[in-house]
This record gives sequence, structure tokens and C-alpha cells, in this order.
Amino acid sequence: MQNSKIKSVFSSVDDFGEIYINLDKILSERNITYNRLANSIGTDFDLVSRYAKNKIVRTDLNILSRICYVLDCDVSDLLIYIPPKEKK
Repeated sequence: MQNSKIKSVFSSVDDFGEIYINLDKILSERNITYNRLANSIGTDFDLVSRYAKNKIVRTDLNILSRICYVLDCDVSDLLIYIPPKEKK
């Protein structure tokens, strides 16, 4: 069995990076409005707007699944991990 290192979140690190939701760019490239996506996934404009503008605190996996299905994309197209900045 290969011995691999894993980082602990219980260290003194206070910057874990962030997750960026790339929805606004995808919608813009495909010329799809927030209203159209909201209607297609069975939710309201406000929720789609919050996802598109990265104003979501807790992500709903069911909503992400619906978005991926309707836009025919992968979760990796929607969610981008941005690593923490190196501290000097």
C-alpha cells in the first residue's frame, strides 16, 4: 500500500482557497438567460442569479445536477477550485 500525505484542516491554516461557480460565463457563452435556466431546472430567478454571481453559501447538489443536465455539462465545468495564495 502506498503511503501518501494528507493535509489536516486542524492546522493553523486559515486560507483553504475557494470554489468559484462558473455559471455566469457558461450562460453568457450559450446566450441563455437566468429566467430560461430557472424555468428549465424548476426553480426561481433569484436562486439562479445567486449561483451565477457566486453568492451561494451552501451548494445544493440537486440544483447542480439539474444545471448540469440542462446545460449538458460536467460539474467540473461549473465548479472551479482556486487554491490559497502562497504566504511569504
